[in-house]
Amino acid sequence: MKSLGIAGFIVSFGIILFLVHTVGFSELLGIYHDINFFYWTLAVLTYVLVIFLSAIRWNEFIIDMGMKARFASVFAISWIGCAINSVTPVAISGGEPAKAYFLSKVSSTKKSRTFATVIATDFLEYGSFVLLDVIAVMIIHFRLDLPVIILYPLLLAIGVGILILGSLIYTSLNRKASLTVTLFFTSILKKFRIFKNHILRFESNLEHNIHVFNTALREISFMTIISTMSISVFSRVLDVLRLYLVILALGGGIDPLFIVIAIAFATVASIVPLLPGAIGAVEPAMIAGFVLGGVSLPLATAVVIVDRIIVLGLNTSLGFGCMYFLGYKNQQGKW
Repeated sequence: MKSLGIAGFIVSFGIILFLVHTVGFSELLGIYHDINFFYWTLAVLTYVLVIFLSAIRWNEFIIDMGMKARFASVFAISWIGCAINSVTPVAISGGEPAKAYFLSKVSSTKKSRTFATVIATDFLEYGSFVLLDVIAVMIIHFRLDLPVIILYPLLLAIGVGILILGSLIYTSLNRKASLTVTLFFTSILKKFRIFKNHILRFESNLEHNIHVFNTALREISFMTIISTMSISVFSRVLDVLRLYLVILALGGGIDPLFIVIAIAFATVASIVPLLPGAIGAVEPAMIAGFVLGGVSLPLATAVVIVDRIIVLGLNTSLGFGCMYFLGYKNQQGKW
């Protein structure tokens, strides 16, 4: 497992270095020389607002399921999830279980129930990105007049995404399906010696934990789903705004619709395995979206690098800082 992580970092940064070499380091420095820090600051604050809204959305589910946790703790744990996701392969490989774990500590609730709140927010997050992908394909088709040979695969990808989302919702709500899927994955994880003992302990009480998990998801009210869905959609709008502000900060301009395309490309690229924080996969995908919108390759590369520094920088610095803070609290018996 450790060797896979090292390989992922090598591949990720190798791709980044290749992009910088292709564009030219001196040309990138020339673009950064005249950066507008007012717009850059607004972009940073916009991302902080996105995480703040994600914490509000998560807190809605926590309240709806009858758990008690201070919002400050929920906000801090949201940053922790972002931090761990930024250094582990695939989008939610480590951050989501960590969020469930920390929430169980601050709320004195079973992890199977807290994990249900995390999964509920992930459904909305994933759903909002699927919606964004649909919009992106429509924009590409009508603005760029794509040939059918390109349009159909894109529509197929969206269809697969919707199918996956529906399957995840059904599996999470159906006890038998949840048990079958969980046993499938635990059988794979048990092959790794590092996980075997943990998995065996987990399986000893598996049916009860799944029952608690399914029951918790069914407790969510319709009004909570509607309100949190609105937050998810607004968060995607803020993602577009953040990137637009970064482009303005570097002296460029673009039709915001092509930012939607860039984010959609990045969403698909982020599922590439082995790459920590999807570094090295997201960047070329976003650059391609910006170039489609008429942005020059050097400027598109500069924008993506700045944006990734904002996102990954805030995630890791604030996230691991919050983890240290909550860990200290735990040691003092102040959960």
